[in-house]
Amino acid sequence: MSRLLERWRGVVISLLGVAAILWLAVDGSLGLYIHPRYFVFTVVMAVIAGAAVIAAFAFVPRRSDGAADDDGHGHDDGHGHDDGHGHELTAPGRSPVRRALASAGTLAAVAVAAVVLVVFPPSTLSTTSASTAQLDNATTVSAPSTELLTGADTASFTVKDWASVLRQGGDFADGRSADLTGFVMASPDSPDMFYVARYVITCCAVDAQPAGVPVYSPGWQDTAKEGAWVHVSGTFSPNTVSASTAAYTLTPAVLEPIDQPSNPYDY
Repeated sequence: MSRLLERWRGVVISLLGVAAILWLAVDGSLGLYIHPRYFVFTVVMAVIAGAAVIAAFAFVPRRSDGAADDDGHGHDDGHGHDDGHGHELTAPGRSPVRRALASAGTLAAVAVAAVVLVVFPPSTLSTTSASTAQLDNATTVSAPSTELLTGADTASFTVKDWASVLRQGGDFADGRSADLTGFVMASPDSPDMFYVARYVITCCAVDAQPAGVPVYSPGWQDTAKEGAWVHVSGTFSPNTVSASTAAYTLTPAVLEPIDQPSNPYDY
């Protein structure tokens, strides 16, 4: 029984992690952390991990004589050992103070884990932490599919799709319409420009990189602020801002602030 009690803290923290993953899956928030293609794998592995943790908790190593090992070292708990000279030795246990401190530390660790994993709501990546330097060096949007380059229906193109097309050069975007939602990133090249952007997740939120489409809209600051979410609809035309290296910019017919969508990422 003492072995079981000693293991409870690790078991509880592990099961909290499993419960958090399963709750995110049921709540539809797992996509805030990983790519959708890993949903099934993650849920299955969480269930397996939960079963393994419970099984490990229930398993108590036994001594060679068949008795349960109480302290995990293959011998008795220190209440009567002969030293070979007719004297009985007693192994000192932990003092009440040390036991109390250990218990308090355990409770604190479990409480912190519960708050972080269960109580706090899922959070998204900060829109204000994205930079235009990340746009210039992004690798997640550098290889559009052949379908994009040969003229698929652009009505379904996302920020990632258009960013991919624009990075490849050419005149594919010229005169084409786009309807996009994303957060605002101010352009360092001109106060009349900004980027409508989204984070792109390849595997999980750790590897997320922003992808952005340049928008030419003098006075955009009157409608939206940096980091805010907007809906932009307009037409691409050759860039007229000499300080910018973008070949084409989106000239919006519609520019309106919106609330952050439930799934703010692109994949």
